[in-house]
Amino acid sequence: MPASSPPDAFTPQSTTVAPATVFVRTPYDSLRATISSTSLAEREFTLNKKSPQKPAKAAKLFTLSGSLKAGRRLEIVPLAGESLGVRSMATFVDTGDVRILCDPAAALGPLRYGYEPHPLELQRLEQLTRCIEDMITLSDVVVITHYHFDHHDPGMAESFRGKTVLLKDWERMTNRSQSRRCSNFLGRVRGMVRSFQIADGRSFNFSDTTVKFSEPVPHGADVSLGYVVEVSIKRRDESFLYTSDVQGPCLPSQTSFIVREKPEVVLCDGPMTYMLGQSYSHSLLLKAIANLKTVLTLPSLRRLALDHHLLRDLRWRETMQPLFEEAEKRSVDVVTMAEMLRWPVDLLEAKRKELYELEATA
Repeated sequence: MPASSPPDAFTPQSTTVAPATVFVRTPYDSLRATISSTSLAEREFTLNKKSPQKPAKAAKLFTLSGSLKAGRRLEIVPLAGESLGVRSMATFVDTGDVRILCDPAAALGPLRYGYEPHPLELQRLEQLTRCIEDMITLSDVVVITHYHFDHHDPGMAESFRGKTVLLKDWERMTNRSQSRRCSNFLGRVRGMVRSFQIADGRSFNFSDTTVKFSEPVPHGADVSLGYVVEVSIKRRDESFLYTSDVQGPCLPSQTSFIVREKPEVVLCDGPMTYMLGQSYSHSLLLKAIANLKTVLTLPSLRRLALDHHLLRDLRWRETMQPLFEEAEKRSVDVVTMAEMLRWPVDLLEAKRKELYELEATA
């Protein structure tokens, strides 16, 4: 479909891309400071007062690849997600060759249970948005899989200065809303980024690291919300796959890319069970569970992280119990983004009603 013209900064077609900066290992001070800050680590609301969860020490943040062999270079750092209190899948990946940030944005659900976001959600969003912005500056490459505001944020444009941006095509297999949003984003970062590359169906090499993108797949079971691209990051025998918003996966096209890439670690948004019986049907849930069970059969798979859409549901573990049982049989860890950081799951949106009720009785 037609879209507004892209800015002059777009530079096409090279599939071997050098990082913008020489790789230097950092302690990710921004992330450490945010996660270990008093306002985030000391819970303002403890919904289970009998056995409050205590956060792990910040030092454990940097043993992130607990699912990988000790001493390996690939590090996967979740930055924000529903299990950390906001809508997001922002993830930083350090391969040793290049530092990659997938979908640097976070947002809040505008209305749940008839309530607007609780002040604690607003505070968390501010903290994690600041963290994401700081981590963009540490990255060499930024990936944008689609143009919903929990996956891209035009307000962070200044942080993109000097970065290589690999992004979903805004003209092919998209919808009018996402095309407009992309044009707005590109206009804001025009002249600041190192280069733009359309990512759909392509691979990019950074020394020993390959970043491969799927062809566009639907955002869910149909194309009403547009399309996304899935992302595979490999370095030698290490591999990570980021599904973006597939709402399951509930379709064969979404699942097949995961299966072909044979990842060790998968981060998936999961089925949209908080809308079960409304915009997400029981039959889609069964398909999503079946497709995730197919992913579990991969001999390479060691960890499956589920977050984002699924973690908007307080009963998500109960709903996904068949998957947990299958994963246990196959010795695959099923975790959330928070648990990858060894932090307690903090479903602020799903607990929004309880937060307001607790505040009212305090």
